[in-house]
Order: sequence, then C-alpha cells, then structure tokens
Amino acid sequence: MKLLRKIHLYLGLILGMAFMLTAISGTILVYRPEIISLSLDAKTPDYKKIGEEDAVKAITELTGPDINFIDFPMKDAPWYRVWTWNGTISYYDPTTLKKMPVKYHMTEIMIFLSDLHIHFLGGHLGEQILGYTGIILIFMIMSGIWIWWPFRRGFTFKEMIPFNFKRKTSLKSHRSFGIINALVMFIVTLTGVALVFYAPSQKIVSTFLGEKVSQEDLDLRYKKAIKTLPTSVKIANLEDFTRYYFKNIPEGDLARFYMPKPETPTIARIRFRYPESMSPFGASFLFADLEKQKIVRFEDYRHAPEYYHVSRTYYALHSGKTGGIIYKFLVALSGFALALLCITGFNAWYKTGKRKNKNFYS
Repeated sequence: MKLLRKIHLYLGLILGMAFMLTAISGTILVYRPEIISLSLDAKTPDYKKIGEEDAVKAITELTGPDINFIDFPMKDAPWYRVWTWNGTISYYDPTTLKKMPVKYHMTEIMIFLSDLHIHFLGGHLGEQILGYTGIILIFMIMSGIWIWWPFRRGFTFKEMIPFNFKRKTSLKSHRSFGIINALVMFIVTLTGVALVFYAPSQKIVSTFLGEKVSQEDLDLRYKKAIKTLPTSVKIANLEDFTRYYFKNIPEGDLARFYMPKPETPTIARIRFRYPESMSPFGASFLFADLEKQKIVRFEDYRHAPEYYHVSRTYYALHSGKTGGIIYKFLVALSGFALALLCITGFNAWYKTGKRKNKNFYS
C-alpha cells in the first residue's frame, strides 16, 4: 500500500498540470453550445428540424470552395455551423441563413480549447501523448479508490470542498471529492482514451462481444446496405444529392454535409443520425460520386456489427452528449473534480514538506 501511495502521489505531481489543463478545457467544452449562445450578437434562434427545401437552400447558399463541411441545427445547437478548410467556424441563422456574429472572440477561444483538449496543442503527437496520459489517469483513479478504501468510514459530503489551505482539509477534500466523482471520471477518461486509440479499442470491444474487426466484413455489410437504396437515380450536383437523401432515408436526421475533398474532388458525403444512435452526429454515411452521378457507398449504422455500435458511443459518453442534462452536468463536474484533485493533492504534498515529522497519509 505504501508503494502504491508513492506511485499515486508522484504520478499526480508529474502529470498534474496536464490533467488540470485537459480537465478545465473539457469542462468548458461540455457547455460550448450554451457559451456560444450567450456570445451571439443576436437572439439565439429556436430549434427547428430541417426539411428538404430548407436543406437544399442551405447547401446552395452556404457552400463554396473554402467550405469543408456544414453542421446542421441540433436541439442544443440550433444553428448552421460552417467549417472552412483552414479551421475557422461561422454560425448562420437556420431561417434566414444570415451570419450570426459571435462576440468576445468566443469562436476562436473555443477552437483553441478544442485543440488543447484533443491535441494538447501538439497535433497528432500531442493527441497520442494525451492518450497515454489518459491511461495513467485511469490507473490514478483506480489506485485512488484502493487508497481511499481504508478511510471510507470517515467520508462526509461537507468535507468535499476545501474552505482553507490546511493540509488536513486538502486531504479530506481530495479523498471525498475524488471518490464521489470517481465513476464518471473513469467513464470520461476511458472513453477519451478509446477515442485516441480508436482501432485498438474496437478490437478489444469486439473480442468481448465475440466478433472480429474486419474491413472486408464491413464492406460486405455496406454493399448489402446500398442494395436497399435506388442506385439508378442521377445525382449530378449537391442539390440532387440532398434531395436523394431526404427521399430515400426518411428516418435519418441530417447532421453534417461534407464538401468534396481536394484528394477526392468528385465525392460528396452526408452524415446522418438514426433515432437509436447515441452519437450526436450519427454514425451513418452516404457517399455520392458527382462525376459518375450516382450513390457509390452507404455506411449504414443499422447494418454495422455490434462492436461498431459500441465504439460510436465513445464521443457521446465522453462529452456529455447523451443522458440528458444530469449526465451532462456530471461530466462537467468530473472535469472540475479532476482539477480540484490536482490542487488539493499538490497542496497536501507541499504542506507535508513543511511538516517532515508528520505522516502524509495519516
């Protein structure tokens, strides 16, 4: 137990700043739609489900050579969100399609926080580093529960918030606030690690479910899916593609429209969500080749294997995009809790250095 405590302590001291920055940025990003809404230089529009004509109008007026993709209105973000190839974001009213200016440079702040939270401002390498840091955090959570167990009878809610900087107060807060948030912190951290190491996580999930991860199997399933759609309809442009989607996938909720990429200049893509999918943007994709003027691929969530369904819950669980306002609050609270644990843990260690004759874990 003494060795485990030392490992828990020094890992926290070494990685505490990384934990804090990731936790604080994540907590803020959970409420990004609400923050953007408060920052709009106009009244927040009411949510309305986008129909065929509205979608065609948006695709016609909001697309251009600089546009990467368009996010369609959702209940917690009732506006069009237009992303450019250079990473900027603009917001548009779902009724008038007028641009909605955002005050306080909040769009740029949110982009910065997203990069910090996902890539640690270091691109792919930073993302990988955060993934391994997340694995260490999972160990920290589990070891923290193990260390807390002998002191469980001393748990009280009133000791969770440290009202002073005394060593004893910090220790009690560290134990109590840590254990009360441990489960949600574990879920958020585990799904965050799974998002970074997506392919390995799918293999782990598939093993538990008795399935095999195979691109050949997925391709076969998607070939069966595309047979459920009419493939003789001519799709010559983005408007044709949009109308095709609405006519042939009535149960889908259009979430994102991707413009053709420079490397595949003739392929447009629609992402949509079925009612049963936990993913806020859905997990189904429809591809059209505008040169061949036809549908060429249908990655249908309902035809995918079970491990794929499970892996598509990672983001929703990690970001609080499922489970209603209570789970969303708990996810945000877990980020605050992690930041507080770093502060109270450091303070208790620092005060212990001034009291060398005292046992840090007494």
